[in-house]
Amino acid sequence: MVSDGTGGAIIAWDDWRNGVTNIDIYAQRINADGIVQWTANGSDISTIGNIQSGSTIVSDGAGGVIIAWLDQRVSPNITDIYAQRINASGNVQWAEDGIAISTASGDQLAPVIDSDDGSGAIITWTDSRNGATNWDIYAQQVSGAGILGSVTSIGEVQNTPLMFSLEQNYPNPFNPSTKISWQSPVGSHQTLKVYDVLGNEVATLVDEYKPAGAYEIEFNAAGLPSGIYFYKLTTGINSKIKKMTLIK
Repeated sequence: MVSDGTGGAIIAWDDWRNGVTNIDIYAQRINADGIVQWTANGSDISTIGNIQSGSTIVSDGAGGVIIAWLDQRVSPNITDIYAQRINASGNVQWAEDGIAISTASGDQLAPVIDSDDGSGAIITWTDSRNGATNWDIYAQQVSGAGILGSVTSIGEVQNTPLMFSLEQNYPNPFNPSTKISWQSPVGSHQTLKVYDVLGNEVATLVDEYKPAGAYEIEFNAAGLPSGIYFYKLTTGINSKIKKMTLIK
């Protein structure tokens, strides 16, 4: 959410109105009295299909906004970065369903957007184009007209994590594949297992020694029924569990 410059605000969100496997990006402007200014239930920013999520927003300095998001329009197994500019009246200014900010190999995740002090924006993200265990940080400037500047590699993400963590799988809900990532500050024998709601083990994704670092693995549940599942990571003395939902 950002200010519209006149006492109101512009809000962007992930929207499931077209189904949990077809998440879209919508936005709405409200004035200082809390009255919506655009189309009822929000203006569609990207409804191209598959999953668009994780939106981040910045003012364009002219009463509108630029929104960037994670985009899986190509495949549920490929995550790119797309963006769109919307004017103060709620009309999209660039190509329908947004323009590609990065469609490099691997995944582009965790976009962050900021103003370029003009009518455009600078977008940064973490990027695995150089390998799933070699995440880097990239940045891209986009003008108010939707023209891309040169993509810049900011540098390599710190190789040795400072803390143990297990991330929420993405996408979630999913069908049939999802990605699970984690990091460990020390080397250890690590296991990553999946359980159903009755506590039955249904998959072992990792069962080996791994050095300190950040990791990602894909879980394919094509042979499992819809439902809630739990994935548990154990690394030495650390253990953590998270929930995920399979919907077919």
